[in-house]
Formats: sequence, C-alpha cells, structure tokens
Amino acid sequence: MIALALTLIAAEAPQIAVDMGGMDMGTPVAALATGAEAPAPPPPARMTPRPAYPQTMPGSWVTKADYPAEALAARETGWTQYVLLVDADGKPMACRIMSSSGKPLLDTAACQAAMTRASFWPALDRNGKAVPTFYAQRVRWTLPVLPAGRITEAQ
Repeated sequence: MIALALTLIAAEAPQIAVDMGGMDMGTPVAALATGAEAPAPPPPARMTPRPAYPQTMPGSWVTKADYPAEALAARETGWTQYVLLVDADGKPMACRIMSSSGKPLLDTAACQAAMTRASFWPALDRNGKAVPTFYAQRVRWTLPVLPAGRITEAQ
C-alpha cells in the first residue's frame, strides 16, 4: 500500500528543468541524468617505477667497529664498492663486491655489515607491485685517529 502511494506521488510530481548555465556535468554524471549509458572509465594511469629506498642511513651500515682487527693491525685502507640484491620485501638477500679495496678482509667485512644492518622500502614496478632490485653503496676504510692525532695501534 505504501509503495503504491509513493508511486502515485512520484508520477504526479511536476518535472523541473534546471538550467545549468552551460556548466559541464561530466560524462558519467550527465549520462546518469539523461539515462544514457556511461562510457567505460579510462585505464588506470601507470605510476613511475620507484627504486628501493633505504630505511636507515647507508653510512650507518658499515662503521669503524666493523674494521677487522687483522686489517687494522696491518694498517689496511681502501674503498669497497658493493651491490646488495634487495628482495620484494625490502630485505637484502645477497652482497657482491663490485670494486674491491684490494683487501679481502675489508671487502668481506663491508658485505657482512651491510647484510646485517641494511633494510629498505621495496622497489615498485609500473603497476605499484613490489619487486626485487639492486642497491649499490661504497665504503671508505680509513684508520681510526686518536684525539692527539696518533693513529691507533692494534693490540
């Protein structure tokens, strides 16, 4: 009974024309207003791929405390460049030396410390999906200096 009363009221209601003043209502809204079928939405925009981004400062991954005692005693210095394979969860999975310091102890220490301390926000592909990637970093191995300016002696 209520449905019949509402139907009668809706049928008797006057139709009001609204002048939009030339304002564009947009195709989907206009289609709803006129009863026409709305066009298919455009495909989603592709995002720009994003590389893996460190969650902590890369300079904090390898510290003076990681200097191997034998390398310190031998007064070995140099640059080690390594590359981390970062999985889709942002965890380092492998480390590879790209440019050796010439000192295997230093190179090994750099990879071990980075694998332990590095963490990332994962890389994203064009669809926003997390993907594995690589991240390169460099370490400069220098001998620690005492406040008086003397280089530490290995003990």
